[in-house]
Amino acid sequence: MDDIYDTVLITKENMIDTKLILVEGSIGSGKTTTSENLTRKINESGSKAIWYHENAPDNPLNTYMSRLLQENYERQFDLVSAITKFHSHDSSVDTIPLWGTLAKQCRLREEITVIESRFWQHETMYWFLLEFDPTSIVKRQQEIAEIISATKPFLVYLGNDDVATVIKNAFLTRPVEWQQWVLWLFGEFPYFKTHNLTGIDGFIEFYKAWNLVADDLFKLYPYSKVELRNPHDDWSAATEKLNLALELVVA
Repeated sequence: MDDIYDTVLITKENMIDTKLILVEGSIGSGKTTTSENLTRKINESGSKAIWYHENAPDNPLNTYMSRLLQENYERQFDLVSAITKFHSHDSSVDTIPLWGTLAKQCRLREEITVIESRFWQHETMYWFLLEFDPTSIVKRQQEIAEIISATKPFLVYLGNDDVATVIKNAFLTRPVEWQQWVLWLFGEFPYFKTHNLTGIDGFIEFYKAWNLVADDLFKLYPYSKVELRNPHDDWSAATEKLNLALELVVA
């Protein structure tokens, strides 16, 4: 998949009409590869783009939870205190100011900003794990969408019907230490405890439930967007669909 964007040509007459591209999908869906390759090709073609990896320390959406995970990667920590802050609406965990700052930065930058896993995975998915009610989750997404509206944000959603296979493949290709830590981490959240979810099977069941929420959020998203459904089945077709959605010229 490393060269799936090699046939893309971007010209000055065919600039992407957005200052912010949001890439979302489950673990193992291809977010990082898609973000990296798209950013690389935009830059190679004479336009400018900057990509922020999900765990980049300089990510402009380096939220309280994101920092907490980076600082405690592969080790257990006091997650209960963080959960309490979210449920008490502590200002230290509020991400809205960061979204406002990002929107201003994007408008001022010449580059297109590519952000992976921050619109849903490091934002709304935590609300779902914390078992906030569905109405508040949707309202939160709408609030963020309004804040970033001036950037003409474009959403790329890598959706999958066979969640089990995607998750199992992700676990097969990642270190054992990561697997153990992720299973512990998710297991500490209220959703896992309420639904008695454990191990990789519990992890898969969670993502099946979350993906239904993500599908609904995608439908409600009010700006330009594209869903690449089951991209692992045919990356060439998925790439072509993405190119067309972004109005890229294929050589």
